[in-house]
Amino acid sequence: MTELVTGIINKLLSFLKDLIMLVLDQLPDSPFLSITQDNTLIQVFKYANYFLPIREILTFLPVWLSAILAWYGLRWLLRIAKYID
Repeated sequence: MTELVTGIINKLLSFLKDLIMLVLDQLPDSPFLSITQDNTLIQVFKYANYFLPIREILTFLPVWLSAILAWYGLRWLLRIAKYID
């Protein structure tokens, strides 16, 4: 009985995997191929990066978000503590 249930589950999972692979095979390799092959667009991004430093923004964003989350979390806890008292 266990072997029968295991076999059915394996067949269902195999069918599901084949179905997912069929859908994924229909998708293009990369949606950004046309953007990365356009040299003029790359030059525009380089000039824009001079005024808006994306790499530095992405470096500091997690630190800033953690500080904001810590602030709101602490504020929420203090409000709960004040409400309990």
